[in-house]
Amino acid sequence: MDITPVSQKRVSQEIIEQFVKFIIQDDLKAGDRLPSERVLAERFGVSRPSLREALRVMEAIGLVEIQRGGGTYVSDFNITPFLSVIAPLFMRKKGFELEFLELRIMLELKGVEMAARNPRTDKKDLLLPLVMSMKEAQEYDEGVRADIFFHRTIFRLSESFFLQKSAELVENILEYSVSHSRKIIIERVGDTNDLYQQHLRIYEAIVKGDVEEARTAMETHLRYTLGFYLE
Repeated sequence: MDITPVSQKRVSQEIIEQFVKFIIQDDLKAGDRLPSERVLAERFGVSRPSLREALRVMEAIGLVEIQRGGGTYVSDFNITPFLSVIAPLFMRKKGFELEFLELRIMLELKGVEMAARNPRTDKKDLLLPLVMSMKEAQEYDEGVRADIFFHRTIFRLSESFFLQKSAELVENILEYSVSHSRKIIIERVGDTNDLYQQHLRIYEAIVKGDVEEARTAMETHLRYTLGFYLE
């Protein structure tokens, strides 16, 4: 395998760059165990302390999973834990709620189209309990959780790797957005019945496999929410 020796400048960054090449060239998959630290350090031409530092960074950004005493494994590239730390920085940006809702419209319209096209037979079982939880929620947090999981499940049903990873990128901000939006709507409307009806319409379109109706229902829902920020 053609691995370029790592220079002393920006050692951790260069190890990570070489590591990504290593994954691609060796066609490693999530769950594959990596060679020992000694072997990796020799392969990359770095010291073991430098390698350990790079591995800690790669664990934080979701490239590897380190099992204490059990070795190091290629991960499923889950960067959610890292993003959960920095998400509050995005939320400080003036007007971020509006910008994020516009981003949600782009992502979720494509996601709901693909979910509606998906021939899976378990869509009703996955989505209906969440819709009913929104209807029957006695506590504010119950409705928020059901709402968040409803949108996450649609991304899962899209079965699009890139859409699901895009959703992971903004997962913590999505949670904040849903919670904050529901709070504003309750304050101004008095209840969440409109939200329940909108989610019910989305659910019914997905289960029927009606792509156009699913897209229309999702856009209606998101633009309804957006309207409260534009008032």
